[in-house]
Amino acid sequence: MNLSSKRECIGVFFRIYRLLFSDLKNFSVILILSILPFVVSFSPIYSDSRTEYPLDIRNNFAPTFLHLDPQSVSPTTLPKGKSYFTSGYSFGSDIKESNLNIDKDIPYTYQRPILMNYFIDRYPTTLGSYIASDFYRFGRLENQNRTSIDLETSLFNMRYNYGITNNIEMGFQVSAISYNSGSMDNIINSYHSAIGVRTGKEYSPNNEYRYKLTDGYTNTFLGTPPRTGMGDSVLSLKWNLINSPENGFSLALVSSAKIPTGSMKYEMSNGRGDASAGFSLKYKKDKWIGYFNGYGVYVSNSFGNPDIKLRSFGSASITLEYLLHPKISILAQLDGKSSAFSSHTVYLSRPIVMFSMGANWKVRSTSVLQFSFTEDITITVPDFTMQMNWREYF
Repeated sequence: MNLSSKRECIGVFFRIYRLLFSDLKNFSVILILSILPFVVSFSPIYSDSRTEYPLDIRNNFAPTFLHLDPQSVSPTTLPKGKSYFTSGYSFGSDIKESNLNIDKDIPYTYQRPILMNYFIDRYPTTLGSYIASDFYRFGRLENQNRTSIDLETSLFNMRYNYGITNNIEMGFQVSAISYNSGSMDNIINSYHSAIGVRTGKEYSPNNEYRYKLTDGYTNTFLGTPPRTGMGDSVLSLKWNLINSPENGFSLALVSSAKIPTGSMKYEMSNGRGDASAGFSLKYKKDKWIGYFNGYGVYVSNSFGNPDIKLRSFGSASITLEYLLHPKISILAQLDGKSSAFSSHTVYLSRPIVMFSMGANWKVRSTSVLQFSFTEDITITVPDFTMQMNWREYF
């Protein structure tokens, strides 16, 4: 690539970056930007193994947008002076309701008098039987730790990675987030019904919006109306220690730092810096490739609430990739993370486990399309998530 072309590419990237900061009211503008890599063509580079990297996904559970959430990467680094641009879009549909499964048969409003009558002999005051009834039914007072989430999230990100040396690669990512009521509930309910899965969404009206979490009492500490705003930016660094382009092991040390550019008003950032450090391991044997990523993540606590705290956590993923064709590979990935929240609210405190399947498709010599689908294993993951990433090398 000549110098003028490279300057033009860098100029486009920074114009997009300024747009993300200055105009997030019309999210369709951002989505249109995601097709830019499809129409930009660059000169081929040396490698022919660009389909070999794990699923580039994160957890789209709305509270996790507050903190850094490192994604799985390949230990392979770019050659010195080479780079790639990635644009990605992920969509998640989620419902979490503390009392949904309890109230779907007989509402608690009708159950409470019966329970209070039962407990009145053991707790001979109205207040005593009232408290005992709530703890019997919920394990807490009814209004404590109340969670009500029914929304769709959209995450758009753009990342630029550059090879500083043959063994060191740096990346910079910007993102935008949208919370909305969505329009996919009917389709998702039909899908879950077809596979025999019940999530609770089928008991709620389609395309409603709810987002509210309370602390150990009845105070709302998270909750916002439908919003679109800037997400946090991320700086990343990868240092390759062992590289086996063919069969064998590859290893890299990986770190990242979150720059709090996200909107605190729209609850898309904790407003403070986070950081992570870890490693990426790859083993290749003919058409089979395995990856393992492990991270420790430092998270700044910003709540100022004794009952709800952000805390550091651990993250790991294991990925299996099979090369179906020189241009196509299929992947399965399992991600597990400890919770970044110290809370009695079960929808925050439970560990994160999610299973994903996807494919890498080398559309042309410099372009790779990755698409994937994620299902929740634990309740701290959206019920349904789809992701698509386009990577362009130059």
